[in-house]
Amino acid sequence: MDTRIEYGIICQKDDEAENTALPDETSDMIDRLCEQGNEEMEDENFAKAIEYFNQAFELLPQPKDQWEASAWIYTSIGDAHFCMEQYETALDNFHKAYRNYGVENLNPFILLRLGQCNFHLNDEKNALEFLLRAYMLEGNEIFEDAEEYFEFLKKNVELDK
Repeated sequence: MDTRIEYGIICQKDDEAENTALPDETSDMIDRLCEQGNEEMEDENFAKAIEYFNQAFELLPQPKDQWEASAWIYTSIGDAHFCMEQYETALDNFHKAYRNYGVENLNPFILLRLGQCNFHLNDEKNALEFLLRAYMLEGNEIFEDAEEYFEFLKKNVELDK
């Protein structure tokens, strides 16, 4: 998945501050590094992908979490850790992405991954909460390649048919 395209443009997130874009040179370098990371993800070189995503993150000006790009970079890092079955580290990155996007910009993919990570960490309460939120935003489609998690959800929550 090309998170750069899916998660939108890079701009300052702080509503109190003037929404300004990153300098073109910085934005272009972040895009290139994330594209390289996405290519490594496609080739299942997850550790190498994380290196590229971390390099992109380091290019963000301080405070890093004020930039929208931090959310999709956290998402990319979390996804790579999830693919490596490093669920605690993945969960940490998805929580950071979730906080950075904010409640007004809920992302079903992040909700799904939060649910999946909690599922693997045997936290059924949080797994159900986040899987249900993902379902409520996207329906069955979000579980297209995640049948095990959809079965878990259906077993524990009465879903509309």
